[in-house]
Amino acid sequence: MEKNRYSAAMEKLHVTPDERERLLDRALERAQRRETAPRVTPARRRWAPLAAAACLCLVIAGLAVIPSWSGPAAGPPVQVTNPMVQSEDLKALRAAAPFALSVPTDLPEGWKVESTTLIGGTLAQVVYSDGTNTVTYRMAEGTEDVSGDYNAYPWTAETEADGVTVTLKGQEEDAVLLAVWTDGQYSYALACSVPLTAEEATAMASGVAPLE
Repeated sequence: MEKNRYSAAMEKLHVTPDERERLLDRALERAQRRETAPRVTPARRRWAPLAAAACLCLVIAGLAVIPSWSGPAAGPPVQVTNPMVQSEDLKALRAAAPFALSVPTDLPEGWKVESTTLIGGTLAQVVYSDGTNTVTYRMAEGTEDVSGDYNAYPWTAETEADGVTVTLKGQEEDAVLLAVWTDGQYSYALACSVPLTAEEATAMASGVAPLE
């Protein structure tokens, strides 16, 4: 039936008998391919989006129940001890320090103790204030610099105080911002928020004595 229909159509074309036969065979072959090719029914098209959505839901549900493999559960937070322990006064600082505490006894007029602290269990710190400015005094066992101030000051000088050499440092001559020294057993430092004269800084260093 198909071949007769195509033959009738081919009779209207002006071709040789051989060409007519080849064209007819090709047309029949294409028709047979279309008939045997699988077809997607409307029902399949209608259910395809629903099936895809169902698969997506299964994937999401699976991810929700998979345990975390990022690593072991974190333990309780580690308690960090504060290295700076405030003392009530000089006597409390002396009791807490692991050595016999010495402090400046020759202070400029109007200067008083503002705070006392033991740092790391080994370094005693006393802050003196006149209400506006401060001088921070430090003492620890050993001969290392305990000031914590490692600035490169343009002016330095050395002076003698009770048989020990005191190094004075500042931005300019006779404007002391830092004084450091050691007696061979302990190290000391005076750090000033405003400059002191070399005479004032030397007097404070010379006046360091055991706390009574």
